[in-house]
Amino acid sequence: MWTVLSYLRGDYARAALLLSFVGLIACAVAWGPCLAPWQVECFKLGDWGDYKFHYQGWISYLRGSSWVPPYLMAFSWPDKSSVMFTDSIPLAAILFKPITLLLRLPDWQYFSLLSILNSILIAWCSCRIGQAMRWKVITTLGCGLVLLTSSLSWTRLSVHHEALQLHGILILGLTWVITRQSSMRAWLCLIAASIGIHAYYLPLVLAAIFPYWLSSTQKIPKACAILLVIAASAFLFGFLPGSLSSNSEVWGANLLTLIDPQHHSAIFSKLLKKEPYEIEGYAYLGFGILVGLLLALAKDDDPSSGESLFPLSWWLISIALFIFALGHTWNIADLPITPHKVIFAIPGASRIYDVFRSSGRFTWPITYSVSIWVFHQLNRFNLYRSIVPLVVALQLFDSNLKSIYRQGTTYSNILKSRDSVKEWAGANPMLARQLAGANILILGKVSSKAALPPPYTPQYVNSSIKS
Repeated sequence: MWTVLSYLRGDYARAALLLSFVGLIACAVAWGPCLAPWQVECFKLGDWGDYKFHYQGWISYLRGSSWVPPYLMAFSWPDKSSVMFTDSIPLAAILFKPITLLLRLPDWQYFSLLSILNSILIAWCSCRIGQAMRWKVITTLGCGLVLLTSSLSWTRLSVHHEALQLHGILILGLTWVITRQSSMRAWLCLIAASIGIHAYYLPLVLAAIFPYWLSSTQKIPKACAILLVIAASAFLFGFLPGSLSSNSEVWGANLLTLIDPQHHSAIFSKLLKKEPYEIEGYAYLGFGILVGLLLALAKDDDPSSGESLFPLSWWLISIALFIFALGHTWNIADLPITPHKVIFAIPGASRIYDVFRSSGRFTWPITYSVSIWVFHQLNRFNLYRSIVPLVVALQLFDSNLKSIYRQGTTYSNILKSRDSVKEWAGANPMLARQLAGANILILGKVSSKAALPPPYTPQYVNSSIKS
């Protein structure tokens, strides 16, 4: 941690420490009793959920013979699958498997630990931006608090998707866009890490590297290096042929997504939207940022102020990503303004959406960019700088703190849930014993579902079983 902070000086280093402490508190509230890595019951109880799948992917890989790529057969025998397909964060799985086996640790989970590391990274990024832009410390702390408690990030835990909560990888990319990071090696490491965390971060990080690549020399060698790292990382983390979606619906965003709080605001009600194809399009700016945005736009007497923070190419990329995020059908609230799937009339569009069918996630860059720009603008004027605490307070009260508290409630309730695995094993003792000693399980359809185990039960009974 001190190595990371060595890039910061004086008040900015102290601000990073303070924000890291606040991030730890946010993690403790959001994860509740599940913060402890050894608290694995949080990933076993309840009837169903992605959190079970993520945890079982890690445990099956841990108990299996594969190392790199992180293959497992717990859910796909006789074909090999990957930890990537269980969204278990393959980078962490590869790093922690030898440590776990060497130290002979019992089963544990690293997801909450990664949330803590993510918060430290965001704290550092906020202060790095503040130092580079010569913000006052009050502005730096304000921006850091908003980014640390971002509802865009913490709401991912409400659906138990820990990998997509780690927005620090995207914010680091934005930080490097702002600070004009010129190290190709650093960018290549970020690309590799993005693939190792979740595939959806890759295009976002590639978007961040584009302004650097555009302004650099030796574009062709650098493009080749980027493609080589992508290919190597894809192999390392277990991307397999046939991993792309096919003929799927697109989970996009609404045109009003930046002002739609959905159910995450303590002040406003959600707007109408087209269901069910806009479930991934949450990109609410927040009441505090919206207030700050109106003030910034009213006082913006310098057209170049936006480009002094982000280059113009980044704003154009963010807008393009936002348009892509709208999906195959565009809607204003619940009113369609394009025919259903009309975007697929564009050659190649359907194929691209097959790869990135949860396109609503591509709204994240514009939300974070606007939020950071708001603080950049407020810092320019003494009067506006004095209302930074008000902007932050409104943001926290409106959506951010509510999102974090909801996650803590979610995970606490899991520990109070029924143990469906034990209930099933108690009702089917003979089958449970057979599962515990079996090497292979072939799943099929039967006329009566009474004897079938709940989802992921075979892997909880026998973590090495091939199914």
